[in-house]
Amino acid sequence: DDSRGGKETIMKDTLSPTSDDIDISGPTTNGSHISLEEGLEKVGSYGAYQKGNLAINLMIWISGATITMGIPFMEITPEFLCYDDNASQFFECSEKQACNSNNFMIKEPAPQDVITEFELYCDRKYLVSTIATVFFFGFMVGAYVLSNISDRIGRLRTLSGITLATIALSAVGCLAWNIWVFLMVMGVFGFLIAGGTLVSFVHSAEYLGNAKRHVAAVYLTCGFGIQQILIAVVSYYTSQWRYLFLLTLASALVYLAL
Repeated sequence: DDSRGGKETIMKDTLSPTSDDIDISGPTTNGSHISLEEGLEKVGSYGAYQKGNLAINLMIWISGATITMGIPFMEITPEFLCYDDNASQFFECSEKQACNSNNFMIKEPAPQDVITEFELYCDRKYLVSTIATVFFFGFMVGAYVLSNISDRIGRLRTLSGITLATIALSAVGCLAWNIWVFLMVMGVFGFLIAGGTLVSFVHSAEYLGNAKRHVAAVYLTCGFGIQQILIAVVSYYTSQWRYLFLLTLASALVYLAL
């Protein structure tokens, strides 16, 4: 009958709010609708779901911190030995002296870092600073591109894609056979890390009420501190830079599993 049809129309309109119906700026109501902030306060602005979401997204920050904070541990300048023709023996010398010498070698035990492995000294020394330049250029581009992508396809889909790409890239990083492959890996890592940390922060904060949003900022940045400790422990026992990519791979796998 007409009364039944009228009730269905009213219910449909009530359950299908438009952008004009929802005010996310504050806890105000409009008819039968409530604002986003009011809704969060009613269902719980800092419950089990939000806490679990924070814990899972923390792994994104831990994974990203490995490479971001690990760059100095990959660039350990080795000690040099120069050959003295008059004394017919090697002596300790500076990098500049070694580069000006016709006969020099790396002092053993040599660090297992990118400088030693890829011979980034003398004429190739400029490539050391290029590593950070390429990384942070990718970081700048990733922050813009991936944040816009997440607005279109959703935070969770974007984070899942970033994690899968991080796993694949970590494997390539472990096998990097020359400096050019390494630079490519670092540039793409910068791209993924910027997007991952930014999107995961928004993904965590948008489910929290205003009173608890500061928790996301403090909690997630702890990932950098946690991973810095792990990096220091790993680097204490070995200077092999490829282990840092394995550490990144492990962190990404934990996030994917959660």
